[in-house]
Amino acid sequence: MKIVILTDSYGGPRLHNGVYEVKKEETYPELVKKNLPAHEVIIHYESFRRLIHLPALLDQYKEADLYILQAGIVDLYPRPLTYYNTVSQAFFIKVLRRLVRLNRRFVVNYIYKKPWSTETQVRKAIREVCEKVKTKILWLNIPPVNKMQDYETPGANAAIRWTNEILHEEINNYKNSAEIDLYTKFAGLPEYEQYLHAKDSHLNVKGNELYAAEILAFLRSTPWLKEG
Repeated sequence: MKIVILTDSYGGPRLHNGVYEVKKEETYPELVKKNLPAHEVIIHYESFRRLIHLPALLDQYKEADLYILQAGIVDLYPRPLTYYNTVSQAFFIKVLRRLVRLNRRFVVNYIYKKPWSTETQVRKAIREVCEKVKTKILWLNIPPVNKMQDYETPGANAAIRWTNEILHEEINNYKNSAEIDLYTKFAGLPEYEQYLHAKDSHLNVKGNELYAAEILAFLRSTPWLKEG
């Protein structure tokens, strides 16, 4: 069975101050792959990957029996900078990003706050993915960010819940799609922040282990692996 895992930076290694706090082999896609040795598992992660990027990306990963997809936190998130100004390596843009980091909350509240994608674009992209893929799709929704990040970016978790609601509504119309509700899983934990990095809310080692366990439990509770 051929499985393709496409994810944003949540599925990649995490480097902080020159030290890997999550190594490649500790990421959840690699943990899933390690636990499914009888299957071909292809992994691709990328920072700032948006839901609206997925339809075109799927053209590079055809003929899989199962797709595991996670993206979307950057689509409707309140952004203090445009997409271009966030990814640009120009000197003055880098200076601008440093200035925003000094008081992100103030910028979001009073200067600039605009998501990178629209709700219409997000809904359209999800439908395109579901219609393009003729096999199975397992969607992973977005967990909450930590309290500090929700404070620094007002409306962060509200935007995540909104994105998750859209995803749930859209994929509910397609029999080939299923969802793991990671937002509810994390929010229901007594101390969910211990699964996230303190500064950027990406998954730490424990968070990646939890993700992998949820994915493997889902796959082993359904006939999807056998169907491939």
